[in-house]
Amino acid sequence: MVSSNASYYNDERIARVFEQQEDFESDKPFYLKLLGDTSRKVLEVGSGTGRLSRALSKAGHEVVGVEKAEPMLARAQELLEQEEVPQDSRPSYEQGDVLGQSPPANDFEFVLIPEYTLGGFLDRADQERVLQYCNLALKPGGTLVIHTYLPNPSYFASLKLGHVGNAVREEVATVPLEDTGEQVAITKTNHYSRVSGNVSSEVFYDVIAPDGTVRRTIKHVASHAFTPAELDVLLRGSGLEPVEWYGDFDSSPLSEESHELIVVAARP
Repeated sequence: MVSSNASYYNDERIARVFEQQEDFESDKPFYLKLLGDTSRKVLEVGSGTGRLSRALSKAGHEVVGVEKAEPMLARAQELLEQEEVPQDSRPSYEQGDVLGQSPPANDFEFVLIPEYTLGGFLDRADQERVLQYCNLALKPGGTLVIHTYLPNPSYFASLKLGHVGNAVREEVATVPLEDTGEQVAITKTNHYSRVSGNVSSEVFYDVIAPDGTVRRTIKHVASHAFTPAELDVLLRGSGLEPVEWYGDFDSSPLSEESHELIVVAARP
């Protein structure tokens, strides 16, 4: 079982392909609509390589991204330069550990934990500390948004359960490396623990050279599969009040058929 995801996120090779690997875009219109046309002060927890923070800043919001992994922060700055984002439309980034530090301010109107980030904290005590950090960062009446996935019983039933069953290899993405002419083929296998509620992934990065030579790197990463009831207890225990539950970024209600789990909570 993976006890920490530090090795995964601190690998500069992963940071280089992270945004193409995730290929996640459907959340941007949701967040932009939620923030509205007025400039908002926003904190993104686990900002990674800046995929979401760039979009929100370009729309006129004052965004601070907090990220622990140096390679992710370095890639975020690199992408700002590559995309030639104007200085006055750029987010600011801080290297920080939400488990061991105070937030950069306590007057944020919105705090976002997007794209399954909260699930990367595998221990219940750490999850509580993250939400307490968010509470401290928010001004009274401020809003926290968490995006994770809703556990899908039929999918989980197909996964290797502990040492039972066979791991199924899933294709993730194939990413071209334009500067070298290589391609990175990314696949993974997932294992699920009913005891911890964690999904552990073995991710294969096959770098394919133009001559067909393949170099393989294997990395391990894990995430916690939250239930809505579990998130509700965590939020209320951290002094935050859930106000909306969605099953997708079209703001459809949470249902048994939902794959995404989005909760909007308020600091009283």
